[in-house]
Amino acid sequence: MTKKEKIKITPQMKEGLEVRVEKYHKKLVGDVVTNRIDAQKDIQLKKYAQAHLTLIQIEDLVRKITSTRKVNQMLVVYYMAFGRQVAKIYKKYKGKFRGREREIVRKNRVLRGLNKNVLDEIKEKIIKFNLFFR
Repeated sequence: MTKKEKIKITPQMKEGLEVRVEKYHKKLVGDVVTNRIDAQKDIQLKKYAQAHLTLIQIEDLVRKITSTRKVNQMLVVYYMAFGRQVAKIYKKYKGKFRGREREIVRKNRVLRGLNKNVLDEIKEKIIKFNLFFR
């Protein structure tokens, strides 16, 4: 019978073992993924609140413009959608592309029967008050 050789445990091995045991302990205490998600919830809520604050401001602006222009109440939703699209375009694009995308959206809405003067006023106010999604 041969005697098995023992492997000498080095300090690096002990460190590696301690790291593995610590990771396993964290896994037992709480789910690592859940802990990461919990840590990001505050950041996500802050971004959500900021985006919806901008959205509320855009909708309020569109409501004021459509009420002063006496736009049919059934069409207000489409003007609000236009306002949101303009804000997204101004966040996403710069330069020539911004102008092209804005014109595409505007032409689409005009073809669907919306008043181009009201659309232009909504666009100008959104730009003036810097209501873009951040």
